[in-house]
Amino acid sequence: QQRGPRGWWPGSYSGNSGRGAALNQDQARNILARHVAKLNPDLKIGPVEDSGSFYKASVFSKSNEVVDRLAIDKQSGRLMPVN
Repeated sequence: QQRGPRGWWPGSYSGNSGRGAALNQDQARNILARHVAKLNPDLKIGPVEDSGSFYKASVFSKSNEVVDRLAIDKQSGRLMPVN
């Protein structure tokens, strides 16, 4: 695991390590939802948007405020914060 700017980020969730089939939108949503639930079960993932080589999603609080935006690489499954 590598240390990211906001915590520990697994190098590859998909197991692809950059090879093989890309993640589909449902797989990306499941990975993002599991990751966020581990960090804080009170947070939830919004709609997952296709953004070229990444999928992006907003993370919402219980009061529906955006608290973060995350991206997931389609090939590697690597998660990263989005500004």
